Amino acid sequence: MTEEAKKSLWIAVSVPPLVWGAQGTLGWFVASHACPGTSQPWSLATARWIVALGTIAALAVSVAALNVALRRYRDEQAEKIHYLSMIGLLVGATLTLGLVFAGLPALMIGACGEMR
Repeated sequence: MTEEAKKSLWIAVSVPPLVWGAQGTLGWFVASHACPGTSQPWSLATARWIVALGTIAALAVSVAALNVALRRYRDEQAEKIHYLSMIGLLVGATLTLGLVFAGLPALMIGACGEMR
């Protein structure tokens, strides 16, 4: 396995938690600005779109990382790489599902503060 392939696998393992955290932070930031009590409140439609776009971007990154882990799992014969690939698959699948569930409130926001 080349050094570049190892780096891509480590990125596939470490990036999904980062984008999951970033998407959650974005959701909290948007929710805090979508309420009328803030200095410059955003509309509910704006909040929905920002959370939805952030979720789509995070899902794209997470699914790409999951794809890298799956390819490495299928291609490599080394036990260490198989083990790391399985961790990448577990992390990627779990956090991709977490991103979907975290982004669902953007479709169902009915009032201020419900996005949290």
